[in-house]
Amino acid sequence: MILKKCVDCIFLDTRHWLKSKIDVPIKMKIQINKYSTEIKSSAEKYIIKSPYNIEIPKKTYTELIWERYNKWKNHEAIVCGITNKKYTFTDLKEYSTIIGKCLVNEGLCGGDVLAIVLPNSPEYISIILGASGRGLTICSINHLYTPDEISHQIMNSGAKKIITYPEKVQDVMKAVDNLKAAKCLPPNFKILSIRVDEKSSTNLPKDIISLNDLVNRSAVTNSPKIVPSIIADESLAFISHSSGTTGLPKGVCLTHKNVVASILQMMEKHTTFFKETNDNHQDVIPIFLPIFHNYALEMVLCALYNGSKIVTLPKFEERTFLSTFKQHKATILFAVPPTILFLGSNPSVTEEHLKYLRVICSAAAPLGKDDIDRCLKKTPKDINIIHAYGQTEAMCCLTHTPFGHKNYTSVGKALANTELKVVDLLTGNSKGPNEEGEICFRGPQMSLGYLNNPEATKEAIDAEGWFHTGDVGYYDKDGFFYIVDRIKEMIKVKGFQVAPAELEHVLRSIPEIDAAGVIGIPDPRKGEVPVAFIKKKSGSSITESAIHEFLASKVAPFKLIEKYIYVESIPTSQSGKILRKELKKMYKPVN
Repeated sequence: MILKKCVDCIFLDTRHWLKSKIDVPIKMKIQINKYSTEIKSSAEKYIIKSPYNIEIPKKTYTELIWERYNKWKNHEAIVCGITNKKYTFTDLKEYSTIIGKCLVNEGLCGGDVLAIVLPNSPEYISIILGASGRGLTICSINHLYTPDEISHQIMNSGAKKIITYPEKVQDVMKAVDNLKAAKCLPPNFKILSIRVDEKSSTNLPKDIISLNDLVNRSAVTNSPKIVPSIIADESLAFISHSSGTTGLPKGVCLTHKNVVASILQMMEKHTTFFKETNDNHQDVIPIFLPIFHNYALEMVLCALYNGSKIVTLPKFEERTFLSTFKQHKATILFAVPPTILFLGSNPSVTEEHLKYLRVICSAAAPLGKDDIDRCLKKTPKDINIIHAYGQTEAMCCLTHTPFGHKNYTSVGKALANTELKVVDLLTGNSKGPNEEGEICFRGPQMSLGYLNNPEATKEAIDAEGWFHTGDVGYYDKDGFFYIVDRIKEMIKVKGFQVAPAELEHVLRSIPEIDAAGVIGIPDPRKGEVPVAFIKKKSGSSITESAIHEFLASKVAPFKLIEKYIYVESIPTSQSGKILRKELKKMYKPVN
């Protein structure tokens, strides 16, 4: 992909992607404000920088991973947690290289976008590595999406091909038909399918290409070497769509430089919790969080970089999840808060399941200390709980608690080469320790911006190169950061800001409550008031007055819940975030 730099913008030349009838512009314009490395002296003291700096090499992330694989080429790289199908690192490299060759033979070339709609599986990871090794840009799509949602991301990304699995083919075909009807489908668009379950009996329609057949026909000995990137810093590796919690998902443009930086930042020797594989040690990492989400994707790439063993699970299912821990002796768990709650409160989880764990990392949503304390009762005494914070726009991570630290209420300190600050929500002025405001960052992991959306890019990245996260938080005198809530989710009660996450944490600390979600609703007297959705634990007889009394002892009067609604479940995304838009829909008929 060729990048043309202008004074205030970067234009991605994508003429080979699209023809005249496609609604996606011939040039996908990403507004990038000029990066200023100079900081005004008056505000510099309020910029929190990591004391550690690492060199970011100019190479693709696949080059970064494969240049080390000879150290552990005979170790297991990926195991399917369902079928027990296994790949060594040598197998993985050969298989992914063949896939890359097959995709090129199907007409894809460097800079083209490949969409993927798959559940977690060894095949998913192999396709990502193979496609990236041939210079393709990956657009991963949630495999639970409807045809309309799939259509949006195909069109937004400008994908020329899509890979799915037999059970999802019909939905993908409907999505493609939608784009055909709207005359928004790139010419020569093709659907490829790969079986991730060998027992699947689903037959493919005649127009669907079997990637399994293509791979089987391609000889390993004729597989070409991975083509080195010419401009690794600037070529797009991933178009990762945001969660869309406040609107349609936006395509986040992440370069190979962003991905390489994010991997190496997680490996910085003073703070990392990863261990490199050797003859005496190999970490085992279950990956049940969806790989289409950058949190799981980042951890997959970090695991491969270190020679760790990945066990893929297509979803969180209690029995399979726990049996994986026993069978494979998991040592690192990447989780979201609902997982931590499950480990701590579910009686089926025992110390036997968790006895090999040395690290649990939680991210994607706030995690309360009470939730951690319950989990710690079942884990080894020397375990490290890592709390991390990041953004899709930062590939994944911005901060995490340093290895060995026990500050469980914080999301940690800035990663290597990363700058953070907190600014006033109204004035934009930098704020000092323990003062709440919007968290902003800049660093080599920062995305170029949003695909085809210069307005959103300009809104997010200011003139000095700071990305505005939309998250409210603060830092303490030691540089540890704390997250309060999303700016757009803050509830304004008589002019006071109320964080739903704070109220949810207090409610979850009540033993009789299993889960809670809080939203703000309009009120003629107060502007907005908090409403809580409560899922009680089985057999709980706690009363509303008891809940309210407990809450009143923990928070200021203006934060008190106005109305309680009892539900069977709290809607969450696959990354563990509470879906407040869904809660608001649930409230309407009650109101």
